[in-house]
Amino acid sequence: MGLNILLSGIRHISARWTLSLFVVISFIIPSGFAQGVEEDDPYSATLVAFEGEVSIQKQDEEIWLPVEVNIPLEEGDRIKTGKDSQVEILMDDGSMVKLEENSEITIRELAADYQTRSITSSLFLWFGRVLSNVTKFTSKNSRFRISTPTLVAGVRGTEFIVETTDSQLTEVGVFDGEVTVGGLDREGRLIKESEVVLNKGFQTSVKKGKRPKAPFGFSRRMLAHQKKLDRLRKKALKQRRDLPQIMKKRVKAQEQASRKWKKIKLEKQEKRPKKKDLEKRPSPEKNKLHKPKERDLKKSKHVPERQQQKNMNKKKNYEHKANQREKDKKPKDKQKKKK
Repeated sequence: MGLNILLSGIRHISARWTLSLFVVISFIIPSGFAQGVEEDDPYSATLVAFEGEVSIQKQDEEIWLPVEVNIPLEEGDRIKTGKDSQVEILMDDGSMVKLEENSEITIRELAADYQTRSITSSLFLWFGRVLSNVTKFTSKNSRFRISTPTLVAGVRGTEFIVETTDSQLTEVGVFDGEVTVGGLDREGRLIKESEVVLNKGFQTSVKKGKRPKAPFGFSRRMLAHQKKLDRLRKKALKQRRDLPQIMKKRVKAQEQASRKWKKIKLEKQEKRPKKKDLEKRPSPEKNKLHKPKERDLKKSKHVPERQQQKNMNKKKNYEHKANQREKDKKPKDKQKKKK
């Protein structure tokens, strides 16, 4: 009897200690940062998967290069997808975005303040469609933004879609959480008092230089993307668990991609015309129309006459040779008759 009481007391104490330890660990390691991330590590993103034709243009470069799995992405990187292609990007805080076919984005900002535990991620969608699954932030100062030529969408832990078919119109739909959408003027500045708040199940559209439309329920076209968001959510949960391992793979992936990109750049440089060849080519200024000199005009007038003279000389030479052949034949004929 006494032994049972003692064992129950030990179980009760161990359960309390386990709960306390869980609370302490949860407080020390917020969900906004991956475990194993140190303060010296730069906040970045990883290209975790892609299908089809996907290219990257590094900052301050003109060449588009093929992507590789697990390569790190930095501020200024530009990524585009071709037909029937897609790419998935994982931020270091566990947020995940998927760029669908015929789309292009630029990573404008990737920053983290380890003292305030705040994160800032900013993307610019030039055209196409991007699906987002954003983690819930632990700091009020954290921001996740997606901009287009017509709007800026601010997010705080949510699932949503941004789609722009051209530079004149953008649509935003929220499948979970909350998104604030503001219109941009012709110069790309936020229009004052133009922001609208979208909750789950609502969308809006924004034309260039205009304010967003009042939120309205999902259209059939927007609702058709629900399954895509569900699949992205499942992938994001798995990738968050594997985030420390994914971050370790970035170094090797970057080395392999750098070697491949170096070869591509060298091949393209060899195909380009050399400076000497460019110097030999006539400049555009020389090709411009200019007033011909009198000497050139005189020559140009006599060109047809000269050509006729050449033709006549050729004809005379032919006739002369033909006559000469006939003369050569006559003596032979006479010799045959004498015999």
